[in-house]
Amino acid sequence: PQELPLGGLSWKVVRVILDAAEHPWAARVDLQELVERHLLASGKPERWRIRFVTPAAFHDEGRHLPFPLPERLISSWLRRWWAFGTVPLPEELIPRARHGLAVSAYRLQTVPVQSHEGVTIGCVGEVIMRAIDLAQWERLAIDLLVSYAFWCGTGHRTAQGMGMTMGKAI
Repeated sequence: PQELPLGGLSWKVVRVILDAAEHPWAARVDLQELVERHLLASGKPERWRIRFVTPAAFHDEGRHLPFPLPERLISSWLRRWWAFGTVPLPEELIPRARHGLAVSAYRLQTVPVQSHEGVTIGCVGEVIMRAIDLAQWERLAIDLLVSYAFWCGTGHRTAQGMGMTMGKAI
């Protein structure tokens, strides 16, 4: 359409981009291709840069958490992978992330998000995770999940636009 009503406003469509070369958010990939690109890679990724474009928030043992702890990230992505992924990834990645991944740097700010349920505090910005003590298959699985986060989002309320994520090995 030439105009798109959204949130009580009328937005004029200026251009539609479907090529990732023109804009990174236009990326498309088959899940099997994603698996082959990451799980069958010969490298041993050690660090990942994760950027939260829209606020990401988490639940940790019944508490609200606006900071992306490694195990919360892996748990979020792994739950979605189990629903849509093409190869099984083990639940043991979650406790392995707790002990084998560390946040080595971050540039985050908290942002309130208003919804009909109230205010949720999320974070936007960048986190760098570093593998401390992980086997190669665990690093490759995490690399797959970091890449998959672009399509599945991170944390809770992703269907409402929270947790839009871009991540890659560095």
